Amino acid sequence: MRQRGAERAVEALLGMIEEMNEASPEELAEFVREQREALGEDFDAEKELAEREESAYVGEQLSASRLASLIAAWPDRVNAPLRERLAGLDCEAAEKWAIKLVAQGEALR
Repeated sequence: MRQRGAERAVEALLGMIEEMNEASPEELAEFVREQREALGEDFDAEKELAEREESAYVGEQLSASRLASLIAAWPDRVNAPLRERLAGLDCEAAEKWAIKLVAQGEALR
């Protein structure tokens, strides 16, 4: 009984994802607005975008600061090949990898 309910939920989610992939940005904003309103939350697309841009900017500044610290700590190690590798780094994948490592370390405790 539970499994069938879970299957229906997954089917509904996949259908929703398919519809969202075909939707325009305006349709997606309207969808999010409707969902938030259903949960009793306000949604302002411009405010949401501004908050996400600010978050991205802060993240970029933090990364730049950490790189500067790394350069100061290991000036002989931060050479051209390392800078090239850092420039091409997939930050989301690196963050997921770091989270996975922390979780594995905690599991070993």
